[in-house]
Amino acid sequence: MATLKNLKIKTSSCERIVKELHSYQKEVEREASKTADMKAKGANPYDLRQQKIGLDFAKIFLGVVKVLLPSFIFLFFMLVVYLQTRIMLVRAVIDQDDEKLKYVRNNYGDEVYDDVTSALTEVNEYNPSGR
Repeated sequence: MATLKNLKIKTSSCERIVKELHSYQKEVEREASKTADMKAKGANPYDLRQQKIGLDFAKIFLGVVKVLLPSFIFLFFMLVVYLQTRIMLVRAVIDQDDEKLKYVRNNYGDEVYDDVTSALTEVNEYNPSGR
């Protein structure tokens, strides 16, 4: 369960970073357009300088997000690989043809079956000797 929670956290983090990337890209475009308009209209040099500072900050934030995104994606995929490995190990340890497990799946559904197999996996993980 903790691993599933970690997966949800990593997924939402990746989604947030991607949204921020798009947001900062749009902001840089808006600020650049606004700066160009101010130059064309002959705006006050102080106002123009302040606008350029805003544009520079937007570019800095965009660069930070571009640097962070690959590391978040890497961590997300590493967690997915870890989960896939755990699933393969669970399937190897739990006998899918066990009559009691078939009974649970047939009479109580997949959700209960998944909970039972998860509990059996945790028992095996923390007490592999079977005692």
